[in-house]
Amino acid sequence: HNNNNNHNHNHNNMNSNSFSYHYYLYYFQNYLKLSRHNNNVEPTWRLKERMKTVGVGLILALNIGTDPPDVVPHKPVPAAVRQCWLDPTAMSRAKAREMIGDRLEYQYAKWQPRAKLDTKRALDPTVEDVRALCFQLRKNSRKERLLLHYNGHGVPKPTANGEIWVFDKNKTQYIPLSVCDLIRWIGKPTLLIFDCSGAGVLLPYLTDDTNDDTTTTNDADNSNTSTSNTTTTNNNNNNNNN
Repeated sequence: HNNNNNHNHNHNNMNSNSFSYHYYLYYFQNYLKLSRHNNNVEPTWRLKERMKTVGVGLILALNIGTDPPDVVPHKPVPAAVRQCWLDPTAMSRAKAREMIGDRLEYQYAKWQPRAKLDTKRALDPTVEDVRALCFQLRKNSRKERLLLHYNGHGVPKPTANGEIWVFDKNKTQYIPLSVCDLIRWIGKPTLLIFDCSGAGVLLPYLTDDTNDDTTTTNDADNSNTSTSNTTTTNNNNNNNNN
């Protein structure tokens, strides 16, 4: 008698599970149909045709040996120090900068081994260095795609005003650089990589439709003035290591 009850109980469970499975399968299939029906619009970011990248710009704001002021109070111990799997504290700052640039350039070259990339670097740059790099890359590439990689591990986080940080000529101050200016200088099409803390704050400025006009010009008066104040670095020995 107990065996019959167990058999009936298991049979009911199988029927219940089978019903649940078919119900969810039916629901999921209809969900997919509705999703396809409601999402016929092609995403604007999706490429309509294959495109190769012909140039790479590396903007490395590392300021090796000096932590940005917004990092110092919150820096964990121990903390990560390697850049491109290289310990920059094991050599001079100037050598470390160059080797990190070499390694990053090599990594991008491996992704496109059949074509030689036009790679340019700006190491611990000023605003003018970045501007010149962007103009030169766009001039060489014309209407082909570029990749611009910004490493901001040696400067403060991006600001809510849509600015990243670079340096003054003496490497004694952090200088803000508007990403709107950066987008206009580098032009389109371009892949932008912001390798820094808090990069998400820049998204509204990267997706703003008003930035669609990216006509490149060498007229310095066309660049917007950044709204944040400059910040003094604590590295008094930078001039000896550049």
